[in-house]
Amino acid sequence: MAATAPESRKVDYTHLTAEEFRLIRILSDFETPTGARVVTRRALDEGVEFSEATVSRILLRLDRMGLTTRVERKGRMLTNEGRQLVEDTQQSRLVHDELRQALNITDVNQLVDLLRARRGLEQEAAILAAQHSTAEDLQALRSNVDLYRRTIGTRAGTNPGMEFHRLLIRAAHSPLLEAIARTILYDPVEKFEPALSAIVGEHGDLEQAVNQHAEIVDAVEAGDAEVARRLVHTHLSDFLEEADAFTKHANPSVVHRLLALIR
Repeated sequence: MAATAPESRKVDYTHLTAEEFRLIRILSDFETPTGARVVTRRALDEGVEFSEATVSRILLRLDRMGLTTRVERKGRMLTNEGRQLVEDTQQSRLVHDELRQALNITDVNQLVDLLRARRGLEQEAAILAAQHSTAEDLQALRSNVDLYRRTIGTRAGTNPGMEFHRLLIRAAHSPLLEAIARTILYDPVEKFEPALSAIVGEHGDLEQAVNQHAEIVDAVEAGDAEVARRLVHTHLSDFLEEADAFTKHANPSVVHRLLALIR
């Protein structure tokens, strides 16, 4: 049972120290008031050595944050806020572990699945960009297309190609889409971008890719959300088809070695 904090507080818990959170987590294992001596002993069992005085000082800080509360002379319990913090943190770690496992790409089929997710997200970003992009956004996109065209087929051409998609997401002015793109899609895909560019160069048409980027910018600037969405779908569908063609025609051992080298 969680105790109720003496008063409601709005506290930023993002700056909790590792020691503070450890004591909160230890207290979450107890349903009854627990004293500093028991908490100190539990921390030692986990391989962390605190003095009882240090634990008492940390618990006082947690009291002030509204995460723990003293129950007469029996010890401390987590407040509802403290127990919720532990549950939220454990859930976040579970999601993080599942996501990390899902993004541990070991074959081209997994990479293609990730590109499919990117296609869905970027279509929505294109719609929002057509509605909300600024003059600065459009200038950045056009400058990127110009740079991509000048460096196409060279080693330097990889970065502008990937950066275009980041800029498109940014032009949507959606913090949620940008966070999803950065955390789930682009960071995992970025390390594979040189390999993907090689695949497109071998089986596709890089010049066509640049022209498609330019057409997307035209649609965004015109405010035509449906055309922008359709162009993004076509562009990334072409990319997916090229990746699929590569997996079908390339020697499987070459594909696996390529992925192993860039993981």
